[in-house]
Amino acid sequence: MGIWIQAVCTDGLAGYGQMLEGVVHLLCHFHHQRGVTRWLKDHIPKGEDVSQRKQAMKQVLQTTDKRTVRRRLEQLSIRASAWGIVGWVEQTRACLGKLLPSVGSRRLPRTTNAMERFFRIFSHFYKVRCGFHSVRSAQLALMLFLLVYVFTQREKDGKAPIEAIMPQAAQMPLYRLLNDPFGRLEGSQDVKEIAPMAEHSVDNLLAA
Repeated sequence: MGIWIQAVCTDGLAGYGQMLEGVVHLLCHFHHQRGVTRWLKDHIPKGEDVSQRKQAMKQVLQTTDKRTVRRRLEQLSIRASAWGIVGWVEQTRACLGKLLPSVGSRRLPRTTNAMERFFRIFSHFYKVRCGFHSVRSAQLALMLFLLVYVFTQREKDGKAPIEAIMPQAAQMPLYRLLNDPFGRLEGSQDVKEIAPMAEHSVDNLLAA
């Protein structure tokens, strides 16, 4: 497509490193934080309180300053032996080059949540479609899906994906039509009034 990829954010699977040569490989902070709980569960005896350790381990990346990340990790390494988390500290230090670039960055993504949200919605869309009968139908359906997805507001923050790169998109007719179709039609002067025959049919249906 003529696009040169400069950086990519993944969940850290080993296979990605072999297919992403020449680009900046970022690790998803969300997956890294979620891995803290899993690591403690696998390496700390059951029944032992790990709440303090978990909070300190997750706090390493809970900042927008790269120097703070390094400082917190070094401070944690002092208590690592007593807490039994030496392995986690060494593992995190080894991955620091892939975690730090997105800390405090407005350009580089910190998580893969946006991509995974897209895949979940597309998976549901595909299951409802039950497959495509031809390559052309798949291309058309995918184009339509991408268009609607990019312009549709999310429930969490009320913003569409396109607003992340083009805030003024909320003023576009298509944006307003997709997110508030009835309100858009009510304010339109081009919509024809209900024909008498259609109105009569509705009244009969309601009466029945």
